[in-house]
Amino acid sequence: MDIYHEKTEAAFGLINKPVSRQDFIDFINSDNPELICAALINFEGKCPPGETKTILSLLKHSDSRIRELSSYFILEYFQKEKTKNIFYNLDYIGFFLGSLADKNPSVCRNISSCIQCFEESSVLLEKLHKIILENDFYKAYWGLYTLEYILTDKKELPENCIAKLTELLRVSSKSNDYQIREKTAAIVRILYNDKKIDLENIKETLSKDPVFYVRNILSF
Repeated sequence: MDIYHEKTEAAFGLINKPVSRQDFIDFINSDNPELICAALINFEGKCPPGETKTILSLLKHSDSRIRELSSYFILEYFQKEKTKNIFYNLDYIGFFLGSLADKNPSVCRNISSCIQCFEESSVLLEKLHKIILENDFYKAYWGLYTLEYILTDKKELPENCIAKLTELLRVSSKSNDYQIREKTAAIVRILYNDKKIDLENIKETLSKDPVFYVRNILSF
């Protein structure tokens, strides 16, 4: 049997083996990608409090599979009220924001959903403002993607965020990348009827965009 088949069988065996609490701790702290993947897939217990930062650190792992699995693992905790608080900590927001630049879109999408669970909208808008303006396409796109959903769910725009949000949309509306302008248009549409923020000039600019998808969002 060649080495490829040996590794495949070994991985299959791990994936189908229950993972105890101690196994989980040992596996996620190992240097073996297969053990880490097995822990993230098969562990059904509650993440030990002392291992939350270990899980968060896996978002920066060199193996894309591990980054994706850890993002799913964390998102599952956010989606359940009983386990949400394990990763709900503003001290961890740096881990999440850093993952918005991941080259694996599944990681970005999962972590964006985690960020949307935070209720401190002013803090989030401040931090998203910074990363969106870093001139990095991935951070800008996924930052705007996250911001769009945060603003969709908020009934009222925090007044202390209006100036920075206006500046952000003004800059992103002039991006050379139509996907960034498209996300900007979506946010403008959400906020357009909010009397506290003046987006008329930005809307007018995007309404004349050369790309149909951008213009179409604002055809209301």
